[in-house]
Amino acid sequence: MTDFLRYLSLFNYAEVLTLFVSVFQYIRGKKWLGIVVFFAAVSVTVEVFLGYILALKYNNNDLLYNIYSFFCPAFYLYMYNRYFISQSWSKILRYTTIAWFAISIVVLVSSERSFESFPYYSGMEFTTILIFVYFYQTLYLDDYRDLTREGMFYFSLGLILFIFTSFTILVFFNELTSQDMPVFFFRLLQFGNLFLWAGCLGLVLCPKMW
Repeated sequence: MTDFLRYLSLFNYAEVLTLFVSVFQYIRGKKWLGIVVFFAAVSVTVEVFLGYILALKYNNNDLLYNIYSFFCPAFYLYMYNRYFISQSWSKILRYTTIAWFAISIVVLVSSERSFESFPYYSGMEFTTILIFVYFYQTLYLDDYRDLTREGMFYFSLGLILFIFTSFTILVFFNELTSQDMPVFFFRLLQFGNLFLWAGCLGLVLCPKMW
């Protein structure tokens, strides 16, 4: 039990909190949070429990994180597809997302047990573009509205902070871990994940998603 608690990071507690709060809000009537409950439940299962068990028992969790690193950007892209559904270019976005999804599946199936980075990196780059489009549209093109009452604002803010603080580290993760990772990078990675889950928690607590 002590080893398990040492394995957990601060952001793991944040994702567990997000799961409990999203379930509570869903039960209270916010049925649109169903997809967020699903995302949080998968994340907690993978990052809190399965990742620890596989690393401890087999000293390898590449197969699990191959699937999870595809699942995360797929969820982010789904959220922005829903948000931009009324835009004239929403079909282009949908077809591009489907193409990314199909290519990623092919890559994952052919990767066997080694970690495959393409689905995650390409999906996160795609997501980053949509985040900038979101902020450009809401801050410059749309009429003024109180964004602090919209869950997508916090979700997008948390994601962009995660990308700025942690995504670059993840891109060069193998190089950084080939030797002892500097404490600064490790802490920055933890804070990036904390920003991500703080954004998800903001999404859950808001009165509406968008």
